[in-house]
Amino acid sequence: MTFRLKETNPPFWPSGLSLVPFSENMYEYLDDGHDQRLEDGMMKVASVRVQCMRNIRRLEFKPVSGLNLVYGANGQGKTNLLEAVHLGLTGRSFRTRHDTEMLPWKNDRARALDSTFGDVSRADILLECRSGARKFRTVLGMGWKRVYLDGRLLPRLADLLSEAAVVTFIPEDAGLFKGSPAGRRRFLDSILCQVVPGYLEELQRYRKCARQINAALRIAGGKKTDALPREVEAWLPGLSAAAAFIMHERRLRLEGVSKRLSTRYRELGGGGHAFLKYDPDIGGMTENGAQTPDARIEVCRSCLMNSLKSHGAWRSLQRGIHRDDFLIELDGLDLRRYGSQGQQRLCALSLKLETAEWICDVLEEAPILLLDDFGSELDLGRREAVLAGLQGRMQVIVTATDPADLGRSGMFDQTCRIRNGNIVQS
Repeated sequence: MTFRLKETNPPFWPSGLSLVPFSENMYEYLDDGHDQRLEDGMMKVASVRVQCMRNIRRLEFKPVSGLNLVYGANGQGKTNLLEAVHLGLTGRSFRTRHDTEMLPWKNDRARALDSTFGDVSRADILLECRSGARKFRTVLGMGWKRVYLDGRLLPRLADLLSEAAVVTFIPEDAGLFKGSPAGRRRFLDSILCQVVPGYLEELQRYRKCARQINAALRIAGGKKTDALPREVEAWLPGLSAAAAFIMHERRLRLEGVSKRLSTRYRELGGGGHAFLKYDPDIGGMTENGAQTPDARIEVCRSCLMNSLKSHGAWRSLQRGIHRDDFLIELDGLDLRRYGSQGQQRLCALSLKLETAEWICDVLEEAPILLLDDFGSELDLGRREAVLAGLQGRMQVIVTATDPADLGRSGMFDQTCRIRNGNIVQS
């Protein structure tokens, strides 16, 4: 099957680079008989093609089911490859919120692109899953991004979230519990948007209602006026309903992961009992989730209304799910305040691994797991135990500087070396 896409030079494309028109057989390299449906309940990236992204000029990678190791010296493109896989499947990077950082910059100070690359930045992914083979493409330029699924241009990045499930662990995740609540909310929401029907829509609904209420509060400027309550109350029902749905799902899903988190933590060598705890900004919800949906909505409406009456002059919502958090307690002590760097990193890795297992249980299909230098604070035995536990469970792409750092030879189903942005089969 050949997909035909016509492209013109997008706006803001730098003069130093020319946008090469897409060929009519842009997906030809993906059509290698990959029309079969998976029988093992495991999502699988069958093919990756990256072009003009960071230090990668052109790269093709065909990971296998099971464990894939990509190793190489620092600065050769290991993390860039994982970023390209994540970008292709989700339309987003796990390293930066600024897409232009993924372009092939030659001189950051002069903000000059490397014109020797001579083509558009893009990532093509062929994903095999239970519903069949899906073809993903993300294209980047200066100030623009386009995302395609099976040759069709998607109007919103959000349309990709339900198409593939991806879990990543990078060294920066060690600070997940040391950083701000906003980072933990982003992590939680990114997972729930992939697996909970309606979650993304309710999250967007909440944000829309919150923006309208904040605008009404700013216009009122803290003045006593009858117009303010009417404007705010018009958006309050939608805000309350969305908040109630999101809070219920966050609590329910965190409880599901928490039940197995402590076991995983101890398997990785952690001491003590790890407990995942939801810390909502709106109180009054029962922890066992026994309340009816209408009762949950009423709790949210009452709390939000009281907050608006008390803090309306602040010109923004002071209570709501946008201030939620979650934490891990080790033997009853808050990890953020009392945990060591090693404990925080081990808990973050345990949480990511359990999140992947939880997605597998919910979707009945294992996600793609990307592990970038995951074992830097684990001893050799623990690294081998983690990898052994993942064998046959899901497709995993692991990066390391030296294969010997990850245990005995023969553990990986495929081992590749990356050098100067190119894959070399071992």
